[in-house]
Amino acid sequence: MKSAAANRENSEMQADKRGYLEESFRLFHLRDRSEKEIPYHYHDFHKVILFLGGDVLYRIEGRSYRLKEGDLILVPEGAIHQPVISTKADYSRIIFWIRSEYIGAKNIDQGFRICKNKNEYLLSKERYDSTILMPMISNLEQAMGRKDYGSEVLSEAIFLQMMVMISRWFIQSESAMDKLSPPIDETVNNILLYINSHLSEDLSTNRLSEQFYLSKSWMMHQFKAETGYTIHQYILQKRLGRAAKLIIDGENAETAAMACGFSDYSTFLRAFRKIYGVSPREFARRKRTVNRTWQDMNTDATAISYME
Repeated sequence: MKSAAANRENSEMQADKRGYLEESFRLFHLRDRSEKEIPYHYHDFHKVILFLGGDVLYRIEGRSYRLKEGDLILVPEGAIHQPVISTKADYSRIIFWIRSEYIGAKNIDQGFRICKNKNEYLLSKERYDSTILMPMISNLEQAMGRKDYGSEVLSEAIFLQMMVMISRWFIQSESAMDKLSPPIDETVNNILLYINSHLSEDLSTNRLSEQFYLSKSWMMHQFKAETGYTIHQYILQKRLGRAAKLIIDGENAETAAMACGFSDYSTFLRAFRKIYGVSPREFARRKRTVNRTWQDMNTDATAISYME
């Protein structure tokens, strides 16, 4: 577990470029200003963001949130997202990268599951107790910065307590989330949910327009207007993420590709190499090595994949 200083050299964008999470969780306390545009991307780990200040529009799976101070955002693994950051003010935030297997094994990932199932990802500061959360984060930062006896165990204990509280707040707010979230076109939201439930099937624009009784051109335009990305881009990223998980679990690449809706293996291979930078076989080898290390030593290295 490591803590990163809040400076440009350790900004989230640069950390994303490095593409590895070497611990069960990692904490960043950042404040910076950058003119670099961050593309749509997804991670194969969970992310928690506590927004402290700035001018940021955060897009997640078709939702667009104009962030306010104190907003708490959960980004589940595989969720396609993009922060749109204004250069008019410093972007200040606290970020946690979290290995999904780590909190899943301890059954304290309910907050992320709620977000994924409801396609809602934000709690405003009125929906949780900041007098509990902020001291926890402060204590965690202090513990992670120490090297004396028991500091690593103490850090883990504080982090787990924090995740329990975050899950509780999301559970308590679950019934009200629909009313509190920014509006999204109901048809587009249904298309998003349908795509994620039918990745192995025909998801051509012709098929989707028939499924929802829509004009294909209107559907494509509305999807892009609501989400910021094309239907093709969205489906490709989701299928690649699903295939990568199957490959890690031991499935051969061709079978994984077919199971995730790729009818042509060469198309899958080109797309996979573009996103992950290596062949499926090399990707699986690296991830299996990482997973064995994490199981034995509680560490991990997780690749980040940006949408190009």
